[in-house]
Amino acid sequence: MDIESAGKRVRHLREHFGLNQSQVSEEIGLAQSVISAIEKDKHEPSIRFLNAMMLRFGANPEWIMTGEGEMFIAPEEYIARGIELLGPALMSQGFANVLKDSRFTEFQSFLDMDKLNLESVNDELEEFLQQAAEVWYQGDGRIRRALSQFVKGYLEKDK
Repeated sequence: MDIESAGKRVRHLREHFGLNQSQVSEEIGLAQSVISAIEKDKHEPSIRFLNAMMLRFGANPEWIMTGEGEMFIAPEEYIARGIELLGPALMSQGFANVLKDSRFTEFQSFLDMDKLNLESVNDELEEFLQQAAEVWYQGDGRIRRALSQFVKGYLEKDK
């Protein structure tokens, strides 16, 4: 996608998230007039603006400024930049808080699944685990409870 100016790329990014200028302003802590001026190409995006857009929306500062690269930075780059900007202690504290927060149980589940060494699991079991994970993430509370009860019942049967 070739968007010819930084301002138009900022607008495209904002519209991608379905936000108005006021909402973006609130999210990144800059005045709405700043967002408006950037989108109208009256002002170049500042380093502060670029960092705020990267931290809040994962926007690639290089893409905003030049149109080159991807619109969003890679997850590992996002984390690395967060460590550079916030410092290792704050990022570690943030990760610890995320892992404790019930809103992020799905993220925790992905980390737990990554701990499994799937090379040591046979193909049939790996396929079953992937299907169970898909059902879990697509299902509601009843489906999750049913899967949990099934596994608990199976484990108790073997005792």
